[in-house]
Amino acid sequence: MSMLDKVMLYQQAGLCVLPALRDEKRPGLPRWKNFQKRLPTEQEIVSWFRDADAACLITGAVSGNLEMIDFDLGGELFEPWAERVRQQSPALLERLVIERSQSGGRHVVYRCVEPICGNLKLAQRLIITPDDQPVVTAGKTFRPRKRGDQYQVNISLIETRGEGGLFLCDPTPGYELLQGQFEELPVLTAEERNALLDAAWSLNESSEGMSIPSPTESLDTRPGDDFNARGDVRAILKQHGWTLVRGGENEHWRRPGKDSGWSATLKDGVFYVFSSNADPFEPNRGYSPFAVYATLEHNGDFTAAARTLQEHGYGQSTPEPNDVDLSAFNPSAKREPAILQPPSIWELIQRHPKLRDPVIHGLLRRGETMNIIAPSKTGKSWLVNDLALAIATGAP
Repeated sequence: MSMLDKVMLYQQAGLCVLPALRDEKRPGLPRWKNFQKRLPTEQEIVSWFRDADAACLITGAVSGNLEMIDFDLGGELFEPWAERVRQQSPALLERLVIERSQSGGRHVVYRCVEPICGNLKLAQRLIITPDDQPVVTAGKTFRPRKRGDQYQVNISLIETRGEGGLFLCDPTPGYELLQGQFEELPVLTAEERNALLDAAWSLNESSEGMSIPSPTESLDTRPGDDFNARGDVRAILKQHGWTLVRGGENEHWRRPGKDSGWSATLKDGVFYVFSSNADPFEPNRGYSPFAVYATLEHNGDFTAAARTLQEHGYGQSTPEPNDVDLSAFNPSAKREPAILQPPSIWELIQRHPKLRDPVIHGLLRRGETMNIIAPSKTGKSWLVNDLALAIATGAP
């Protein structure tokens, strides 16, 4: 079957198929973004593929909620992933469309009943290097980045192509269908899709270079840092229904209400959540022990969590009344400058994982202050009054 005949079948099956530049792995059209929203016509397909030697599919809603799981580095983790899927749902693996990529990796392709999100990194590997020299693995070259006093390479092993994404596919030379046909894609339920993603997340080897404070012998620190150093996060997890499935250096944990598989790992002081159904945790995200405690015990209120931990002996003790420093009232007293301890970026991300609700879309959010500045008599007051009326009434 010719390439034109094959891609015409894709178009008739409701897939957005475009000509591609094989070496660059992108559409071979000067403008193609509009095809993230509409399917090409038969006439466009014929005109494009008279001479094209490569094809790609646009993922997402335009192709019927099409999603692809990409196994990189020669498909190194494909078989371990497939075994985990078989353990949870033996028949599910047989329904999927699977192809081999030109680099020896694997593409697992399906459609979803519900809309899908954008691209997701499901499993990564962190490599520590002595310097900034390139790292070559499986024929690919990676440039280390400096984080703190280390050079690191974070290699993506498994990731998705979701809403607005794309991937090269059969009948492009070098791409071979191993199972199923693109014109006969299975449609998965949300639970079936989660099973595939959970199996991939359970193979993650990296916490994206996140650092956790090291243990300290001094209590001259914040309660959260002290809990990170010596708190029992496992006991907190078990109290809230989490189950330890496998111990060792990289522990596997299962969320409440789940009977098989894994939902998160605990490694090097980082609780990394894979599952999208592990509320109140968010998927594809790492949590320090203090963040786990604050999330489960205090509904994400880090201030309340720190206060309670301090009452239980974590962190620096509250000074007694007779320890009050009155040196400020003595002009001759020599005082050390106050040392401010701003929250870390990690703490800010944990405290504020989402933007506040918009009041004026793209301009102002709840709790913020907006200044309207202009010369006199240019209509500032009228503008403020009109904005207030529009917000109160819901008018544009």
